[in-house]
Amino acid sequence: YLLARRLTRPIGALSSATKHLAAGQAGVEVPVEGEDELADLGRAFNEMSNELGRARESQRSFLESVSHELKTPLTSIRGYAEALEEGAVDPATGGSVIAGEAGRLERLVFDLLDLARLERSGFEVRHEPVDLAAVAATAVRRHLPRAQELGLSLTSGGDHGAWGLGDEDRLLQATSNLIENALRL
Repeated sequence: YLLARRLTRPIGALSSATKHLAAGQAGVEVPVEGEDELADLGRAFNEMSNELGRARESQRSFLESVSHELKTPLTSIRGYAEALEEGAVDPATGGSVIAGEAGRLERLVFDLLDLARLERSGFEVRHEPVDLAAVAATAVRRHLPRAQELGLSLTSGGDHGAWGLGDEDRLLQATSNLIENALRL
């Protein structure tokens, strides 16, 4: 009886914990006592549960980041489309900005498809000459309708020819995120 109870109690706890984990409950662990095979199984379960929790958190963080990255160009497209409707911006400028933002959305979507296909943890980052003043000007132009809506002045400064080595789209993403956060706050 004691031996059967010694074996069934950890197995029952593991079975119950497995059901909780399968139902999506986070932080599920089983008590581990001793150094036998059941204790090894309990430690392996706890390690798996912790890894699953980290993977879920990583996925949540990734989805938040993707949502934020997609929102920026969509906001710019909407702002310029409204500005075009109201005649606040000339069609060539509005069309150019909308086309540029659509291209950035397309690159983000391709990055997501690459990530899903290759199951890799990072994006490819280009290393090429980038005019940093042009990146700043593009980021300002992207958010100008929203800034004007808020009654704010939004400008960029710097000499063209301020070159750096990097990925122009990624630099524009980062700069746009900073401006968007500033406008939101």
